[in-house]
Amino acid sequence: MSILSQMSLFCVDPTKGEASVRRTLLTNPAVRFVSFVGVDVIGNSTDTLVPIEVFLSDLHDVFDGKSTLQTDGSSVVLTGLADLDDAQVDMHVDTTVKWYVQYNLNKSKLTDEIVGTLRVPCYLIHNGVFVGSRSRLRDSVAAANQQILPLLAQNPEYFGVPAGSTVVSDSVTVTVGTELEVWVATPDLKANIPDMDITQKLQKNYWARLRGPVRNAMEDLLQLMTRYGLSPEMAHKEVGGAAPHLTVSGAAQCFEQVEIDWLFADAMQAVDNELFVSALVEDIFAMHGLITNFHAKPLTGLAGNGEHHHVGFAVKVRDPDGLVHWSSIMHPTSDKHFLSAFGYATAIGIIEHYNHFIAPFVASTTDALRRLKPGFEAPVSAAVSFGSDPAVASRNRTVLLGRIFAGPDHPAQTRFELRSPCPLSNSFLVVASFIAATLDSLQTHKHMSAEELLAILNEPAGETHKQYRCETSIFDMSEADRDLRFGRAPGTVWEVLAPLDTMESRKICPDIFPEWFIDCFKKSSLAIWRLETIRDIREIRGKVRKLRQADGVDNDTDNAQWMMIDDLRKELAAESNESTSLLTRLHNAVKNEEDSDGHELLIAISDKYSALKGLHQVYMDNVFV
Repeated sequence: MSILSQMSLFCVDPTKGEASVRRTLLTNPAVRFVSFVGVDVIGNSTDTLVPIEVFLSDLHDVFDGKSTLQTDGSSVVLTGLADLDDAQVDMHVDTTVKWYVQYNLNKSKLTDEIVGTLRVPCYLIHNGVFVGSRSRLRDSVAAANQQILPLLAQNPEYFGVPAGSTVVSDSVTVTVGTELEVWVATPDLKANIPDMDITQKLQKNYWARLRGPVRNAMEDLLQLMTRYGLSPEMAHKEVGGAAPHLTVSGAAQCFEQVEIDWLFADAMQAVDNELFVSALVEDIFAMHGLITNFHAKPLTGLAGNGEHHHVGFAVKVRDPDGLVHWSSIMHPTSDKHFLSAFGYATAIGIIEHYNHFIAPFVASTTDALRRLKPGFEAPVSAAVSFGSDPAVASRNRTVLLGRIFAGPDHPAQTRFELRSPCPLSNSFLVVASFIAATLDSLQTHKHMSAEELLAILNEPAGETHKQYRCETSIFDMSEADRDLRFGRAPGTVWEVLAPLDTMESRKICPDIFPEWFIDCFKKSSLAIWRLETIRDIREIRGKVRKLRQADGVDNDTDNAQWMMIDDLRKELAAESNESTSLLTRLHNAVKNEEDSDGHELLIAISDKYSALKGLHQVYMDNVFV
C-alpha cells in the first residue's frame, strides 16, 4: 500500500463546529495524535504529541474558548515576561483557521502504517495577556479593518475603487503570498564553493531542468500540497547550487537550491500555511534521502535563501454591470498612476519605517544579516520600485519593495513584494509590522491626493529624509552613494535592534506592538545574538588557528605575504602579555552584555577576518613546493 493511499485526512475545518470536527476525527483512525502549535516572540513554534482521545475529551473546552494546554517559560522564548519565577503559559486554540494533518512518513514499527498528527494553531497567553507572535498578526488585521473601513466609506477613490463601483464586503482582507527558497543536498556532500560560485555567476542553474532525487522529491511535494488544498503554483531551481552527478557506485549526489510557490491566502492562514509547507518540504526531501537547509546564508559566498512576502489589501466591489469581484485597494483608478493613493501611502510607510521598525522583525539574527549583502539579489537599502511605466510591473530586483501589477484587467492582483525576509524570519511579526507601518502612514497621509503622495515618493534625498524610490540598480552604486540616498545598512544584530528603543518606533500602532512586547522581543533577540556571537567566536578562532605557513617555502614574496597573514592571525586570536586578541575582547563584551562595544568589535573582526581569508588565498595560490 502506498504512503499516499494511507493518508485518509489532510485538514480539518474547525469553523464547521465541534460536532463536525469530532465526527471527522473519529472516522479517520490514522490520525492518532494532536500537536498544539504556539509561536513565541522570535518565531519558535511548539510541538506536542497528545493522544487523540485526550484531545477529543477536551474538545468542548476548545470550542468554548478555554485554554486546553499549559507550557512554561523554559519551553518558549518570552524573555522578561514568562521567566522561570512566573513561567506558566496557557495555549488557546485558534478555531478560525485550518488544522492540517502532518503524517510521519516513516512507518510505525508496531503497525507498519504511517501515523497522522493534527497540528492545531494556538495563541500563547501569560497572566491573561496574549503574548505570542500570532496575536500580533491577529491584532494588526483587526486594526486594519478598524482604521480602513470608515475611511473607505468616506473616500472610496483614495482606495482605488473605480467611479460607479461600490464596496460590498464588510471587511478588508489582508492577503499574503510566499516564495520559499531552500538548499537541498545529499548528506555529507561537501560544497565546492569556488566551482559553485562560477556556476552561479554563469546562471547555469536558474530554472534549469530538475533531475534525480531532487526532481522526485519535488514532484511528490507538489502532489501532496495539492491534496492539502495548498494550491502549488510552481517549483523551480534557483540560482545557487551545482548540477547533480552520479558516483562510481551509481548513487546520485545533489547540492542545489530550489524555490516553491503556492497560492496566497488571508494573512493568518498564509503564515500557518508557510509553517506547514516548510515542515512538509523537510519531510518529503528527507524521505528521498536529502537534507534541507532553510538558513538565510547557509554557504558563504553563494546565494542565500529568501522568502519574499507578497502583501495586499483587498475588498469585494460591485461594478456598474452588477458583477461582484475582488479588488485590491492599492489598484490605481487612472492609467497615469502606478497605484491608488492608499498604495502610495503604503509605500511611504514601509520605506519610512523600515530601518527603525520593520527591519528588526525581518532580520534580527546574524544569519539573516549575512544574506542582505550586495550582489546576491537580496536588498541592502530601503527603497521602492514601481517600474518606469504604470502599465508594467517593477522588475528591479535590487530594491526592498516592488510593485506587482498584472494589468488594469486584474485589479485583485496589485500588491507589494517585500524582498528582505528569509525562511527563518518570523512571518507573523513581519506581516504585522508591515500592516502597522502602513496604518501609521495612512493616518498621516489620508487627506492627500495620489498626485501629492507620488510627488513625495519621487523626491530625492534631502536633509530631513532619504530617497524613497529607485528605478535603477542599487548594487551598481558605490557604498557611499547608497548610504547618502537610502541610509546606511546595519552591520550587526545589535545595530538592527537599537532603534526599537526610540519613541519613533514605539509610537507606531502601540495597540498592535505594545511596549512590553517590543521590550520582550528586543531582550530575547539580543540574548540569542550574544549566544550566536560566542559560537561564531569559537568557529573563527578554530579556523584562524588552522591557517599554517606552507612547508618548504623560501622566497621573499611568499615570506612577506605570510608575515602579513600571521600578524592578522595574532591580532584576531592570539593572547600575549602586551595585548588581548580581538576575539577575546569580543567574547568579554558580549558575556558582560556590553553590546555597543560588542557591535564595534564585531565589525572590526569581520573586516579583518575577510582580509585574512583573502590574503591566505593569494598566498596559497602562489605557493609552489
